[in-house]
Amino acid sequence: MKIDLTINNGFNWYHSKDIWAKGFLFDSKNDLYEKEKLVDYFIDIKNKEDFEERLKGANGFFSVVIKDQGRIYAAVDSIRSHPLFFSEKYQWIGDNPDFLKKSYTLKKDQVSKHEFFATGYVTGNETIYENIFQCQAGQYVYIKDKLCQLSTYYQYLHQDFVNYSELEARAKLDSCVTNAIKRLVAYAKGRQLVIPLSGGYDSRLIALKLKKLNYTNVCCFSYGPLNNSETVISKKVADYLRFKWVFVDYKPIVKRLYSTKDMMFYYQFSHRAVSLPHIQDYFAVHQLKEKRLIEKDSIFVPGHTGDFLAGGHLSQIEYSLKQLDKDKIIARIIKKHYLLFKLSRNKKSMYLQKIQNNLAETSDRGDNSSLLSCWNWQERQAKFIVNSCRVYEFFGYEWICPLWDKELMEYFKRLPMKFRKNKLHYDTYVNQLDTNLALKVSMNQTLLKKCLRNSLCFIRKKLKSIDILVVVKGYLNFKKHILCFDSLISLKEYINLSFRGHRGINGVELFLFGRRSQQ
Repeated sequence: MKIDLTINNGFNWYHSKDIWAKGFLFDSKNDLYEKEKLVDYFIDIKNKEDFEERLKGANGFFSVVIKDQGRIYAAVDSIRSHPLFFSEKYQWIGDNPDFLKKSYTLKKDQVSKHEFFATGYVTGNETIYENIFQCQAGQYVYIKDKLCQLSTYYQYLHQDFVNYSELEARAKLDSCVTNAIKRLVAYAKGRQLVIPLSGGYDSRLIALKLKKLNYTNVCCFSYGPLNNSETVISKKVADYLRFKWVFVDYKPIVKRLYSTKDMMFYYQFSHRAVSLPHIQDYFAVHQLKEKRLIEKDSIFVPGHTGDFLAGGHLSQIEYSLKQLDKDKIIARIIKKHYLLFKLSRNKKSMYLQKIQNNLAETSDRGDNSSLLSCWNWQERQAKFIVNSCRVYEFFGYEWICPLWDKELMEYFKRLPMKFRKNKLHYDTYVNQLDTNLALKVSMNQTLLKKCLRNSLCFIRKKLKSIDILVVVKGYLNFKKHILCFDSLISLKEYINLSFRGHRGINGVELFLFGRRSQQ
């Protein structure tokens, strides 16, 4: 079995005594393991049970491969921070399937290929290539006698709920968040922390907590067209906290940078046979580095993904007291996540079975959000949202997602639905951290978005035409999108792609990605 670990952008692989490790973690005693010491955490693994126990005790962002007497153990963390892939056919394990193209002719898996264009990622353990598989979040692979066996050591599955009072729930949330940010500070050791500060709650929470912990080497940034709504709020927050703030104007640079060879290299680096490359931050990070607006050893700290953990992806369907059966949960996943390309009935049927196969085991200790959120965590969050951090690595920077700290994940796993409904518990907590700042940041924008969404739903019901709605919604997104999408394609082409089945900005970006990949 060939071990092929060669990607050292941002984070390096450290190798000693047939152990390869990347990233960092804190153990159950809250001791930090990084660089060469990270390898030491996985020393003396004698069997699968030892390996699984060691993984369960780790809290951090890491991957590891261990070779021991003809056996191989390999794992990713609870959010798949640093992807790993493997193949029985090619007797290979590595960090980028495209490296196999040098030695083999790889065939595309047609189901995965079409799914990629419907979701922006390949679900399950498959990739877009036949016979090449991935470790999903919370999984490890055990390889012996040329056979690969996958196991799950961690799941984000809502169950075993704690009967908190409102004050207890908020106090526990504050404790978990504070501990997560303290671990971030312990790892950073004074290095500059760079926050993509949006108008939302997640990045604001990180900035607020860093301020309360007196961490001063912080740079916040925002981007897009001049005076966009996200940037206005971002500057208000940064100015209030007295953090350095940088704005990157996208209008003059997006079209130029999108056509470069570096962008093509980034596509290949980020895609890795699974995910749509995230380009929204690409242009900003490029400018921050090129113009030396941040320090060389900076660490990026995005707010992924407090919104999801706090209940922001749930709907009235999940709030229902009536227990949902698997068919309804699967239909909900199709409707919510397979929406970047208009699906035929045959395609829907094909994906229904795949979703069924990838759902976690049902538990009577859970609720209506359990299976849906578990699927979302392992698929969209790990492969699409967290994978967006590849953009920081590509430019040579490290990153940390403190809101994916395992202590915080465990808190939300056991938080009853009433505290996740409408994300009210989480939003109230963030606002109460600094009520003066909450008053300074206008909520009118949020209300406007809700009104717009409700209006579009009303139009859809009246017109009973999805295609007309797509054009209306597409036009609004196209003109106001923070990426300055109108720099890349014309409005006419955008609307034409919408009628051909490509849905939303990400759907059109998938089309552009496919077209550029063939060049």
